[in-house]
Formats: sequence, C-alpha cells, structure tokens
Amino acid sequence: RLRALDERTQALERRERELGERERAGRERDQRWDEESSRRADELEARIAAREAELEGREAELLRLQAGLAVQQESIRRRERALEDAERLRLREEVAPRAHLSFSEGLDAFSDARRG
Repeated sequence: RLRALDERTQALERRERELGERERAGRERDQRWDEESSRRADELEARIAAREAELEGREAELLRLQAGLAVQQESIRRRERALEDAERLRLREEVAPRAHLSFSEGLDAFSDARRG
C-alpha cells in the first residue's frame, strides 16, 4: 500500500511538472505571439508613415504645379487681352478717318484736288 501511494505521488508530481512545463510553454508562445504582433504593428505603422510622407510630397508637388499653371494661365490671358486690344486699335485706325494730316499729305491732297 505504501508503494502504491509512492507511485501515485510520483505520478502526481510528474503530472504537476508536465502541467508546469505546458504552462511555461504557453506563456512563452503567448509572449512570442505578442512580440511578433507588436513587431508587425510597428512595421505596418512605419510603412503607413512612409506612404503618408510620400503622399504629402506628391500633394505639395501638385500644389506647386497648380500654382505654376495658374501663373501661366494668367500670363496667357494677359497676352490674349493685349492682342485683342491691339487688334481693336488697328481696326479703329483702319476705319476711322484720319483727323490730322501731315503737311506733305495735305499738300498732295490739295494739289490733287486742284488738278482734278
């Protein structure tokens, strides 16, 4: 009977050690999982931060391009207005009678009128 009790005690101690090892292995596995999850999260955060920085750079470049295009567009509008103004002035000069004649032009016109 004592021997059966010793065997039972040894079996219980062995089982207790096994349970302790399983528990320790489970804690180690959980810790590795937590570390791996944390590492992955850090990696993803770094990738997201890099993409955000890249997008901010692209956005800044687009804003610079838009500003440059706006300046060019305004310059083109000014040139178009200047050309339209010059064209209107040219047409007015063609259509409008000349109010002032040079001396030579007046003399020629007078001479032509006397001859004719």
